[in-house]
Amino acid sequence: MKLWHFTLLIICCSTFSDAQNNDSGYFAYLRDIYDQHETELYDFLLQELDRFVLLFPHSPLHADVLYMEASVHSSKGDDVRQFAALLKLLSLYPDFSQYQSCRDDLGILVSGNKTFAPKKADILNFLSSFGDDKDASHRFYRVLEFLISLEMKDLNDWLLEQLSAFQMLYPDYPSIEQSYFWSARIYKSKKQYDEAGAVLGKMEFLHPNSPYIETARLERALLLYQAGSYQSALPVLEELTASESKELQITCYFYLGELYEKKVKDYDKAVHHYTVVVENPAHSMAKAAIDRLADIYQKRLKSPTKAAEINAAYRTLYPQDEKASLYLLKAAELEEKYGAPEKALYYYTQIITAYPNSSEYDQAFSRTKDLKARGVKSTDDGGGVGADHPSHSAADENEAPEKSSSEENAEKHAGIIGAGEHTGMPSDTLKTIDDEAEIAHATIMSAKESQARKDYIEYYLGTQVLDVDWNGSVANCEAGELDPEILRKAELRINYFRRLVGLAEIKLADQYNLYAQHAALM
Repeated sequence: MKLWHFTLLIICCSTFSDAQNNDSGYFAYLRDIYDQHETELYDFLLQELDRFVLLFPHSPLHADVLYMEASVHSSKGDDVRQFAALLKLLSLYPDFSQYQSCRDDLGILVSGNKTFAPKKADILNFLSSFGDDKDASHRFYRVLEFLISLEMKDLNDWLLEQLSAFQMLYPDYPSIEQSYFWSARIYKSKKQYDEAGAVLGKMEFLHPNSPYIETARLERALLLYQAGSYQSALPVLEELTASESKELQITCYFYLGELYEKKVKDYDKAVHHYTVVVENPAHSMAKAAIDRLADIYQKRLKSPTKAAEINAAYRTLYPQDEKASLYLLKAAELEEKYGAPEKALYYYTQIITAYPNSSEYDQAFSRTKDLKARGVKSTDDGGGVGADHPSHSAADENEAPEKSSSEENAEKHAGIIGAGEHTGMPSDTLKTIDDEAEIAHATIMSAKESQARKDYIEYYLGTQVLDVDWNGSVANCEAGELDPEILRKAELRINYFRRLVGLAEIKLADQYNLYAQHAALM
């Protein structure tokens, strides 16, 4: 009895082996089904065509199989899969006997379908991009990469099939890991998180020495989180914070902060993990961590002062960022709302002095004027937020509540800027300007009015209205506080100058001469 079973096993194996070596016979069988043109058999035929590719990975009949597949999709009215099959055929088999015919079919399909028409040039350029590259694995990889880049949802299932085939056919391909990440991303887009995690788990088992194992583990942890199994994700993320990759470490800290904040509701731990991220400002998630910290302090820990400090830290860490003034405004509004007008005034003043062209300028200017009218004086520590950080200007660190020599100097310059109240330029000031040869060579480089205002303040006034020691075209000045009204007049004045000369470049001396000529008309 045992001998009979053994003999049967040998016969089955022999039959399977014969089938594997008989690609021409298998193809004849496929052709027979195809020639029947039975629509009920189309889905079955497509499955058999896929099976052929896996059974005979090196068969010279692959191009014919793909051609047959494209024809079946055409008969079914599935333009998307027909397009994908044709593109794969043309990319992998440039020597196929029906190549030009297939290319013509693809051109007609792409031109006549609104889904593809906007991408026609990219598609045809892609087909011409292979050059002399004869490596089938590389061509296959590039086809997958290109089709994925098109982001066509109707291609997702076909792509999953092709990615699986690629992984089986070319397990040693140099970028094989990317194919698993692509598969996981497609499953994730379909909200099939378990399948996405399983694909990445498959990569870990089949490629245990890959340098991307930790990245795959991070992705699996995030998939667990998205699927609702955050308890399973936590230990994986905690373990990955010991990774040798700093980038991956900090990413894990961010997601741990998010889990502790949104799922575990342990806000102290959330603050700890987000803080680690903020301490690495170059990381892509650091800015988002600032938002989360500020939100937790304000809404969960009921500490608006701390929330204001966190918002102000944005400017400390990213002084050149376009949102720096917005975060200073958030800090100021929190301080003003919760009873610290001195700190609010400090933040408003930072906006005025450091970001005169920002959209927050008007509000900061208005609030500063109101607070000063109430007798509020700015604190110079801003609540302790980054007071020693080099990104603060000298003015931030040396503001004086009492009237100083810098304010007296500002009043002198007000005579130059405030044309509405004066009929001419003070003669001593004009003489000083004429004596400075360097000033005549310093120009405003931008034709944009917003940039012109910034240049006017920085180059004419040295950011603050102070005694200026000219060194070439650079103004070196001591610190001091500039009254917001002075800055407002400077903005109005530079707009007036720009209109006079049609937004051309203006020498500094010419600016003052224009003032002298036209001040009486203002």
